[in-house]
Amino acid sequence: MEKSLIPNIKTFDVLDMPESDTKPQLYSLIYGREVLSDVAGTYYSFLKIPRTAEFAETVQTLFEEAKHSFSFELFARRQVVEYGITCSPRDREQMMSSFHLVFPSSRIQQREDYTKDIPEDAVLLASDFGSLCSHAMPYLTFRQLMVDSLSPMVNLLTLLPPTQQCVIQFVLKPYPDTPLRNFHMRLSMYHWLSVFIRNPYQWFWPGTYERHLWGNARMKEHLFHANLRILLWEENRHHGDKDIESQQREALELSMQAIHCPLRLLDMHALGICARKKTKFDRSALVPFQERRLSKPFVLTSNEVASFYHPVPIRQHPHVKHFLSAIGTPPAGVVQTGQRTDLSVFGVNSVQGIEQKFGIARASRLGQLHVLGKSGSGKSKLVELLMRDDLVRGKGIALIDCHGDLTEEVLAAIPESRLSDVCLLDFADASCLQAFNPFSLTRGETRKVLINTLVQFLCADIGRGIPTEREQKLLKNLLLVVTSLPGTTISELLQVLLDPILREEIITKSLETEAKEYFSRNKAQLDELLKQEFFLRLRAELSMLLATNYVSDVMQQEENAYDFPQIVRDKKIFIARLPKQMLGTKNTSLLGSLLLALIDSAAEFYAGQKSMAEPFYVYIDEFQNFASNSFVSQLSSAKEKGLSYTIVHQTLGQIPKEIQTIIKSKIENFIAFQLGGSDATFMSEIFREEFTANHLMHLDFRHFYALMTMSGDSVKPFSGRTIDVDRVAKGDDVREKVRERMTADSQHRFNAGGKP
Repeated sequence: MEKSLIPNIKTFDVLDMPESDTKPQLYSLIYGREVLSDVAGTYYSFLKIPRTAEFAETVQTLFEEAKHSFSFELFARRQVVEYGITCSPRDREQMMSSFHLVFPSSRIQQREDYTKDIPEDAVLLASDFGSLCSHAMPYLTFRQLMVDSLSPMVNLLTLLPPTQQCVIQFVLKPYPDTPLRNFHMRLSMYHWLSVFIRNPYQWFWPGTYERHLWGNARMKEHLFHANLRILLWEENRHHGDKDIESQQREALELSMQAIHCPLRLLDMHALGICARKKTKFDRSALVPFQERRLSKPFVLTSNEVASFYHPVPIRQHPHVKHFLSAIGTPPAGVVQTGQRTDLSVFGVNSVQGIEQKFGIARASRLGQLHVLGKSGSGKSKLVELLMRDDLVRGKGIALIDCHGDLTEEVLAAIPESRLSDVCLLDFADASCLQAFNPFSLTRGETRKVLINTLVQFLCADIGRGIPTEREQKLLKNLLLVVTSLPGTTISELLQVLLDPILREEIITKSLETEAKEYFSRNKAQLDELLKQEFFLRLRAELSMLLATNYVSDVMQQEENAYDFPQIVRDKKIFIARLPKQMLGTKNTSLLGSLLLALIDSAAEFYAGQKSMAEPFYVYIDEFQNFASNSFVSQLSSAKEKGLSYTIVHQTLGQIPKEIQTIIKSKIENFIAFQLGGSDATFMSEIFREEFTANHLMHLDFRHFYALMTMSGDSVKPFSGRTIDVDRVAKGDDVREKVRERMTADSQHRFNAGGKP
């Protein structure tokens, strides 16, 4: 075979860029599953338009836009093939834009180098491939083959043994159209002609004339310098045994030969244009792969590059890494621009290679926010991001957490300047528990509002809607007389329900004139009313609650460390950790609902006042535990009271149907992470079919769809991913400081006479 007369081209530096800020970066190209309409499918099939041609357009664009070397790569591991591209940060924007012009639904994500985790003792096999012919000799392309030239290669990579991993790397650099290039290419063509004339046996090969014509035309096209490398490796299984090592090398060699076969499809008349040149077995072979070094390259046109490397149809190759969800662009009104302070930023959207951070407007948050998604899909991270933004901006917040992970993340994120605002109620930390006596809150100016709230809460959540008007009136008067006496707790309410002697004694001591008159008028029916189902259930629930040591220790104290009117008015930070595994599901639900009712009543008292000019933000994790009738009532009037709720849970099946319907009608903002079948169908209706149930079921980790309001009107649903946040490991320090401060405050109240 003839040798090229083209002078040896020097080895280029790594992407020809010595600056440290231009180090090449590897990006994973993840293509979306295409859904073609009947018309589009017929169009492509009838006219036989190869999809490779679309990628050829991208390569032609890269010839004009790319300033440095770049590489196209395939990575095969455990029978899954991943597409990749490496380029400099300087070329990234142009590179990504070029790809998105042809493949608008693709995702481009930065990732670690494939070779980074190769073990030191791994068995390696690396080969370089190139042309043994003149640079003027063309390869077959998709235009001559009219078939997908890469499909056999992808199929073969998915059939490699599971223990083997493979990287195929095309390093490319635009070969500018200069007089020197034209001289080299013309010289190469003349050299081939001289060899052809001296070898008469080649004169009669079929297609010789066409090859000559293609060679001449090739010199006028966009050309690239190219290197093709293939690396195979697997973990060391020989441990010094030469026979096993030899067997591993033989297996890698067989795989290399198999991979070489599809490359020969593009050879022109079996002239050995795509030939295997160098082979290495030691770790020095990794250096060219890691540096993407261009050394002694051959020449390819843009069509030839696209024939060697292009996206294959996902339907025919399901083992290619891809995603099934869709992408939507956020509206301009929610995109972070400049130093906007009216947005709670939590997400990033990448469309056509351009990343935009976005959030939800604070005015829109008064329309409430519903976050839904499977366990581990990224919901807690989103809530953490919203709370971080509130904390930094000095907003008042409350968190109801049934597990504790979110509590720790939020504690770690609290700024030093706001530690004095923290009120922590943590039933998982006995040393941090403070007295919680909701009855003490009824002795101030908010008394009437809080009494009504407690009646509504007990009737709706414990009575489940069954109390009659007479029973509700009795409960209200019982609360009035019990809370009118100093030092009473929820334990006294239970005793009043159980002990008629104590009940009579408390009624006599009470200063509530109207309540005493009520009991005087209804003394004959009192015992009968207290035997009704509602009061029996109320006694049982309160008995179970106070039978828990953690709860009884906290709620049977006369003082109170949690002044909810003050928390709401002064924009404090209230965090309640109610671990279900310690308290039980019913106690957790009862306590959480009680806390929410107290927050609601405090906001109701200050509604319309200057202190409630800004919303108070309430976050409810594992919302299904508190999805009660009383909360539905609170939700309906939340906007008027200045309360912004963010409710988070896993599935809609955890919530009663009637509450689902109310939530759908009352909440204006929705965010959905990956969902199951029935939930995906329900949410697809909310997203107005912009995103289907299939899209919702195939969302990646931390990816979501959002539907928000702007100025009271819903905007088009869009997609995003939660932004990255560095975890600050200082939660224990914050907890200790909060504990010390709350203990000091408790001692101060005790010294003042036990008054809250």
